Amino acid sequence: MDKAILKFKLTNFIGAFISEIENAEGNIEECVCIPLNRNNLKKTHNNTVSAYCFVNQSKIPLDGWTHYIQLKAAIDFVKKLNVSGYRLPYLGNIKQDETMIDNVQSKNKYVRVSRDG
Repeated sequence: MDKAILKFKLTNFIGAFISEIENAEGNIEECVCIPLNRNNLKKTHNNTVSAYCFVNQSKIPLDGWTHYIQLKAAIDFVKKLNVSGYRLPYLGNIKQDETMIDNVQSKNKYVRVSRDG
């Protein structure tokens, strides 16, 4: 798969919600709030937050979505989630970018090969 589309569902993080807050310009806008600790996310010294995820092939792909994305975490964190009644969240899906397939096919030159000879 050369190019893919990633559908990432931010509100699937544990405890995530949508809220309205005032931005730096003083305007109110909707934001997704994701609890860091409950999702095993760590803030770095330069205020970046990364989520490590598993990408697994779907057993039954739906509508071309061939892979799913699930949060990755240490076993002790997963056990703590299970005790709390949670599981690692599924955060989205991946499928091949159909526009890239169309572009590649339209650029290919089809050549008919004679088998007569």
